[in-house]
This record gives sequence, C-alpha cells and structure tokens, in this order.
Amino acid sequence: MRKGLLFGLALFALALLIQAPAVQGAVINSYMAPGVINQLQDFDAERLLDSTGAPKPLVAGQKLIQVGDYIEAIVKFDTINSTNIPATLGASYQLTGYSKVQVLALNPTATPGLYNIIMGPGIDRDGDLVNETCIELYENTNVVAATAFDVTVDPDLGGIARATSGNLIATLGFGQAAGVLPPSNDDFWVALNAPQDISVFKTTAAGGTFHFGLTVLLNPGLLPIDTELLGGGVTVLAGLGGTTHDVAGNGSLKMVTYDMHSDWDAQTDTLAVFKVVPEPASVVVWTMLAGIALGLVYRRRSAK
Repeated sequence: MRKGLLFGLALFALALLIQAPAVQGAVINSYMAPGVINQLQDFDAERLLDSTGAPKPLVAGQKLIQVGDYIEAIVKFDTINSTNIPATLGASYQLTGYSKVQVLALNPTATPGLYNIIMGPGIDRDGDLVNETCIELYENTNVVAATAFDVTVDPDLGGIARATSGNLIATLGFGQAAGVLPPSNDDFWVALNAPQDISVFKTTAAGGTFHFGLTVLLNPGLLPIDTELLGGGVTVLAGLGGTTHDVAGNGSLKMVTYDMHSDWDAQTDTLAVFKVVPEPASVVVWTMLAGIALGLVYRRRSAK
C-alpha cells in the first residue's frame, strides 16, 4: 500500500510538471539569464519639451533646459546580454520604449555652463494627475514597414507611434508615495555635467552622462526581474545613489550623428542592468517532490 502511495505521489508531481500550462510572457524573457545580472543596451533619440509638453523652439540660437521642462525620448534596444536582438529575432521583431522625464532642478557645477540636472517621472498612466512613470517598454512581434522604429520620421507624425507599437510589456518609474520628492525608496534619474543648452548636441560632442535607478510599476509582459536589489552607482549627489532599485543604469549624452529628424535634439546610448529571478519556485518544489518520491520508491525496492 505504501509503495503504491509513493509511486502515485511521484507520478502526480511529474504530471503537474509536464501538464501545467506555461505562463505566457514577453518573447524577450527567453533571452534573459536566470539568477544573475542581465544587461540591455539601447539607442535613444531625445528632444526637449516645454512645461506644457510642446516641442521647445530655439530662442536666440539656444534651446535652454529649464525647471518644469520635459525630456522626451524614443528607445530601441539592440542587445540583451550577448545576444544581438535584430540579428537573432529578425526584422519582424522590435523591443522599444518611450520615455518622458521632467526637470526638477538645475544645479550648477564647478564648470561654467554645465549642470547636474535632477529629473523625475513625466508620464501619468493612472489618471491621478501625478507623474509616476519614466519609461514604457513595448514589444512588437509583427513589425511591418509602417510600425518599424525610425528616428527619421517626425516624432509627432509617426515617430513616437512607431516606438510604441506592439504590446506594452512594462513600465518603470519612481516607486514612491504620490508627489514625494526625493523618492521615498530613493529611485532617481539624473544627468551629470550636462550643458543647459540641448541644441549644442546638433553640432558638438558636448558630453555629460545620465544615471537612473527605477522600480517596475506595471509588468504585463511578466518580465522576470528580481526586485529591490540594485544600487544606483552614483555618489556625486547625496541621496541620489540609492540602494533599492529593480533596474539601474547609465548612459552618455552624444552629438547627433545618426540620420535623425530635425525635431530630435540629441542621441544617447543607455546600458540598463537588472537581476533575473531564479527558475520559478513552483518548478523547483515539484521537481524536489518528484525526486523525493521516486527516491523513496527506489530505496524501498532496493531493500527487498
């Protein structure tokens, strides 16, 4: 009787492993390495908006970043870990993003004309009139000519729409009480040693870097990101380094070298890092149960 019970338990556990429906998520999840730090590399096109959200014009040959303005960007991810995304997944697939952050403070550095720029979320997704989101991630598995990411297209006449085609798979922002600054869990977005005049990137390599530490707010793509594990790696500004982020990263502000629509003011390259959870706990548990049950059956047989 006991032998039959043990063998039945083993079969039951194995059946659950084999027959349980797989959890559906984003295609990109298959290219993430479980249990370790993963890396995503992207290319961004950026522009400056005024406090109303309208593209900011040149004034006396300058386009000055001011408190209340927004930095808007479209993003295309080209590498995850060592995998080239376009080469591996083909032209019908793209992993993209839309970012919008608001300028909260301009702090002068010791170098005239360069600033440390403190930014916060610029997207309100839940309709409570409080911006909580910094970037939205999209996955399109059926890209056609009209939806392909393209920085040569006017941002307002299709450029942004192309970057946000496909399915929303995640949003990242500040995990904090509404309206609290600095973030209660020290999420942040900051540019360091950056020029106030964003128009200089049209003609010169003005330099500067940006850094962020963010929380996953929405996760419809079931990205297997482990939470609250990463430090921000920024110690220049007190209180902005952070130790509890789901995703952290940095990038370089660069001169426009790509063939881009004139409404884009700058380009950046970004490296984002995050830790992926180990194999699902349910799989581990049922594998252990199956192994224990089969082991007991084997020992019972051997003892005869």
